[in-house]
Formats: sequence, structure tokens, C-alpha cells
Amino acid sequence: MPVNAGNIKVALVRTPPPNWPMPLESQDWTGLKIDINQSVQRGIELIKEAKANGATLIAFPELWFPG
Repeated sequence: MPVNAGNIKVALVRTPPPNWPMPLESQDWTGLKIDINQSVQRGIELIKEAKANGATLIAFPELWFPG
């Protein structure tokens, strides 16, 4: 299938996943519960928002979806 090499609008996610302590270097991670379902749900919301704003590519940090 040919790919249109026209304009590409990229969205970069710079927000942390749900329940992540911020700033990372100054928080205690003991007992922290990361909920993959909550992260996926928030990710879907961000994807929909990016699409609504015309993005054709969205990039998440490598550790955004823990698990």
C-alpha cells in the first residue's frame, strides 16, 4: 500500500503516566502501585486528543506504559 509522503504532524507525550510521583528523582517509590489499565486508558485519551488536533504520529516515552 503506497504511503503519502506529504505533511506529517507529530505529537510528543510529555506528561507522566497516572500515579507516577513527580519529580521522579525526589520521590519515594516504596509501595507505589502502577495501574496498567489506568495508563492505557489515559494513553487512549491522549491519542484521541492528538488525532483531533491533526496528529498523524504520536510518540510516548519508552516507559509510559509500564508492565
